[in-house]
This record gives sequence, C-alpha cells and structure tokens, in this order.
Amino acid sequence: MNIVEKLHKEFLAEASSSSILLNDLAAMEKYIAESYMGRSLIELLQNADDANATKFYIKKLKNNTYLVANNGREFTEKDLYALCRSGASTKKRKSGTIGFRGIGFKSVVNYAKTVHLISGDIKATFSRDKTRKEIPDIEMVPLIRIPHIFCGENFDKEIQKIFENGYTTIFIFETENDSLENEIQGFNISCMIFLRNLSEIMYYGESERLWKTSREKVSNISKVITCFDGTEKISWLVFSSEENKPCDIAFCYDGNKVVPASKEAVVHSFMPTNNGLSIPVKINGDFSTDPSRTKITIDNETMDAVKKCGIFLSEIATNIINSGKDELNIIKIISMGKIDPLSNIRGKSISDYFVECVQERIKKYFQVIANGKNIYYQQEGMTDNDFDEIINRIGAIGIGQEQGRKILGLIDLLKIIGINPIPTEKILDAMETLNCEKPTRIQVLADVVQNSRLGINQDIKEKVRKAKLIEYDKGVKSIEKQCKDDIVEESFQGAVVEKLGTFSGLEWFAKQMNIPLQKGNSSKKGNTEIESRNMVFTNHIIKKWRSVEENFLQFVQNLPNVENAIDVASKNIGYDIEVTLKNGEHEYYEIKSVNRMGESFSMTNNEFSSAIQYKNKYKLAVVQQSKSEFEVCIITDPANSLILNKRVTRWEWCCNDYSGEVFQARIEN
Repeated sequence: MNIVEKLHKEFLAEASSSSILLNDLAAMEKYIAESYMGRSLIELLQNADDANATKFYIKKLKNNTYLVANNGREFTEKDLYALCRSGASTKKRKSGTIGFRGIGFKSVVNYAKTVHLISGDIKATFSRDKTRKEIPDIEMVPLIRIPHIFCGENFDKEIQKIFENGYTTIFIFETENDSLENEIQGFNISCMIFLRNLSEIMYYGESERLWKTSREKVSNISKVITCFDGTEKISWLVFSSEENKPCDIAFCYDGNKVVPASKEAVVHSFMPTNNGLSIPVKINGDFSTDPSRTKITIDNETMDAVKKCGIFLSEIATNIINSGKDELNIIKIISMGKIDPLSNIRGKSISDYFVECVQERIKKYFQVIANGKNIYYQQEGMTDNDFDEIINRIGAIGIGQEQGRKILGLIDLLKIIGINPIPTEKILDAMETLNCEKPTRIQVLADVVQNSRLGINQDIKEKVRKAKLIEYDKGVKSIEKQCKDDIVEESFQGAVVEKLGTFSGLEWFAKQMNIPLQKGNSSKKGNTEIESRNMVFTNHIIKKWRSVEENFLQFVQNLPNVENAIDVASKNIGYDIEVTLKNGEHEYYEIKSVNRMGESFSMTNNEFSSAIQYKNKYKLAVVQQSKSEFEVCIITDPANSLILNKRVTRWEWCCNDYSGEVFQARIEN
C-alpha cells in the first residue's frame, strides 16, 4: 500500500465516522479560500520558493485546465500528509520559510474542482466528486482532504515533457472559472523581490509571459535585484541584515542612485501587503498578517519585526553619515519619512512605528557623537567659514552645509529629529567681535526681522545693536557705532528685502532700531530688457545684489521656451542649471563668470565629460556682471565647438577664444 492509498483509507474512515467533522472542514476550507481570494498564485509561488525552486512554470492546457510546475524539492510523505490536514504545515515560524500556517494551498478551492499532484513517488488526485461518491450521505465535503488514486492519465504526455525539462513537482488544476487566469494576468513582479530562490516564472497560454529577476551582489549585506516583466525592468537595491533574518530594506534603484519608491513603498511579509510606508522604500520582515496576508496585524511579533527593520535602516543611515558621503542618495530617501500628525488620535500605523524607530535611533547616534555638547546644523545663507568659526567659539558640534552637499537630505533629516540651527542669540554674540561675511549678515538680519514680527525681544535688541551686522556705504559696523551720515548699502538692503519677500518688514524694524535705509521701496521689481542680436526679452528680473549664478537662473527661467530651471550646482554633476523646456526636452547649463567678455575660462574634467555626453543639449553660459550691466554669452556643444587645451596640472580644459549667442541686460535700480 503506497502513501496515497494509506492516507485515502485513513481520512475516508475518519470522515465516515464523523460526518459533522467533514462538514466543518469543508466550511473552514471555503472560509480560507475566500480569505485568500486573489492570492492563490502567490501561495503557490511561496511554497515553491520554500522548496528551493528557482523556476516556476504555468501552462494553459485547454480551457479551464492549467499545469503548474516548479523545480524545487520533491514532495515527501510528510508533505502530503500536511497538505491534507488543515494547519498541519511542516514549516514553522522563524524557521526560514515564508509560509508556516499550512493553509495557503487551500486557496486553490476558489477555482479548482479537481487537483492532480505529481512529485517524486507521489501521484494523487483531489476531487470533491470522487469524495462524494464514496461518502454519499454527507452534505458538504472539502476538496483538499481525502487524496484519491491518480486519475490524470490523459495529461501524461504533458507531464513527461515537464519532467524532461528539469521540473520536479507538478500540479494540474481543472478549474471552474477564470480566477487563476485573472491572477496570472494581474501578477505584480514586486512579489518576487524578497523570494530567496525563485527567479523565473514562465506562462504559456493565449499569450506568453515571462517574469524574471537577477541578483548582483554589491556588498556583504546588499545586492541589486533587477525585475523584468517582459516589457520593462525595475531594479531594487536590497539590504539584508545578517544578524536578524528576515529583515530586508529595498530602495528603488535607477542604476546610479536610489529614488523614491512611490506607490511601491509597502510593507512585505515576504509578499506585499496593503500597508504603505511614508519612507519611500520596501521593508520585509516576520510581520503578522490577517488570513488574506494583505494587512499587517499589530502584535508582539509584528512590533519585533518593526524594531528590527527600523534599527537596521538607522544603522545603514549612520554608517553613511560616518563615511561623509552618500553617492546613492539614501539619506535623502530616509529624510522623507513623516509620522502622521494625527497618529495620537487615529492610532499609530505600521509606518508611524517604523519611522519613529528609525528617527529615534538616528537621534541617539547624534547624541552619542555630541557627548554632552550642543549640536547645531548650518542654516542656509550662512557661509561655511562663519559657521565653522562660530561653532568653534561656542564649543558646540556643527554639521555644515558642506556635509549637506555631500549627503543630500542630511540637513532635512536633522530638522526632523529635533536638531536645531545655531540660535540667533549665539550668532549675534559672536558677531560683536567676529567680522562675518556678507551672506551670513544678510541671513542673520533677515532672520531677526522675521522673528520680530510680533515685537522685538529686548535681549535680542541689545545683541543686534552690538553686533557687526549692518553694511553701510562706508563699511560694516554695529548699530551703536553708527554715524549720522551712515546709510545702509544698497545691495545689502536689497538682498535682505529679497530674503524677506517684502520691504515693509525691514522698514518697520529699521524704524525701531534707528537704522537709516536707502530711500524707496527696494522690494519693487524693476523691468529689465534682455537684448541679443536678433531677439528682445522683457520682464527679466536682474538684481545687482544677486550673485552671477542667481541672476543667470532668473534669466533662464524667463526665456520663452523654458518650462522650469533648477540650480543643481551642489550636486557636482558637471553643470549648474538643469532646464526643462516646454516641449519636454532638457538642457544643461554650466556658468562661467568672467570680469569681461573675451576673458579666458576653464572647464573641469567633470564638466567636459558632461559636455561630451549631452552634446547640443549642453551649454556654457559665460557671464559678465557689473553694477550696471549683465551680459551672457551662450555656447552650445562646447566640447565640439570650442578649441580647448588640456592643462595637465589641474586636469582642466581651457579656452582662450570663443563666440556664441550674446544677451545683454541693462540693470535698473
């Protein structure tokens, strides 16, 4: 007597002696199938993965009949026994397998009326009709309970072909509806990201489909998984914890850096759930789910998995911060995480718990670094030299914009975890004796004015009076050393107004502090004409207190064919301005500031490489700016249109003679 005959006899005798039990099992099977609606294909995939299969094969043999095979470990007698009994899986939680309940296979009841199993020495058929013939008096019978002697001989030729192609386990489903077909057509390849073995799914029906993943090791804890669904590829940079398994973090990867995962940012319990994440990544762990496996259940196991994933991601982040560079932009992705502000009312979601864990661990890391000292970040507008000097004077730990330029998103992350910029009071104290650079003084004055909208704090007022803050026509000095004929220097005043966005705020503050401003409303936007040999553009905003780079950005943003222009100079990618045209195309501008047109300039190797790459889309903007004039010479495709000499000592490309399309602007006060 083989195992199929033995189990048939055992379960048939059990059913005959207890018809109520068999009825209950049939009802439970139906409930399980309804709970797993739409996920039977996924259950078959994870079972194949647990059996160490690398290939999965589906073929539509005829209407409503499907052959499903994998090349994993063959079925054993123990496996068959577990398949027949509900909740009697041979797989246990935390054992390294995906499934553990032993009920997922019952989801095939959604569509199958007959199931044939062929694997190793086991050949069996599950059929309600056959079971009813043997127990005619029972109202309801389950499908996956009593195995029958195999009766799928009409499929023998197909079965033989599949075995010859290296497959080891075959299921044949004779179905009653299109449920399986619909699951196949709607299959999402993201279901394969956290499978450990399965890398290929083939489907042969009315049309052929192929889903495939490849794995490329990056480090001991990371790999790039590229998913191909037959039409497009998407790659994921996956970090896997060696200490806590399963614990995986997957970043969407464009081949050079990570990018936000958008709607794909969900929690996986190996397979994707409907629980989204505000940090745009995927996380995979031993999360508890409801019977459908589409929703995370918050219990001790889930909270333990959240903690493991949170700690792991924070370790990835702190290792990057320690290294001082983030070529992949991982910190920028992490800085996007937000906790729902209404979580105290609605209750915390899985995303809230995860983000909270990540942020608390990163905050603790900075506290350890500070070792009891205050830690501040450099606010925008303050120069690097001034920031370093003030941090040194007050004996604090500083995180500067230079670090922020190397690790994009770092400053945003610091803000989120509660680290503050240097308090204005401390900056003003330092400025009693420190001669700060102009951009710093502009920023500090703008901050003071902005924060004084509801009244000037007396302590701040005294500090402002003593600080070397205001730039007058005759130089920088404190308000208390101001002379009768002093007046605020025009470009300094204009830059502060531009920071504030309004002249009235500065005007009110100046009256309170007795600061003599330039006459007129510096916030009024003048009308400047941009001229070229054959074109005239109006309404450009060219301000003489702006830097060359800022004025050029304004110039480009107002060109008639430009949809948008952004400053990307801090990314060090070979150009300063990235332009999106109204037709959807892109252009890339590198700015070269000269004292006079015709003066030589140089290109770095990085810029020259970008010019070669983008050809006609790459443009050099040679800019000459004075108090009364703003002139731009645009050179298209400089790598091919200019005579460049390579200067080996600094690896720069130098140009002494050039011509291009010239634009001029007359600057009005």
